[in-house]
Amino acid sequence: MDEQNTAWFATWTREQVVSFVSFAYVIISILMVLLWSMYLCIDGRRNPKKDTRVIHMLAQNAFFRSVP
Repeated sequence: MDEQNTAWFATWTREQVVSFVSFAYVIISILMVLLWSMYLCIDGRRNPKKDTRVIHMLAQNAFFRSVP
């Protein structure tokens, strides 16, 4: 097969693909948690209710710990 006609991703092995997908999943999961925590901290439209106060405090702590 010609080297020029091969796509860059066609030369990946199964292990490389699994590693890349796993890495992307972890990074996206961390970003989702950070964005959700930031949303809960910055959302000032209403005061947190009693049943969500613990979730709000956990999100606030997680957000402030993750920011360097």
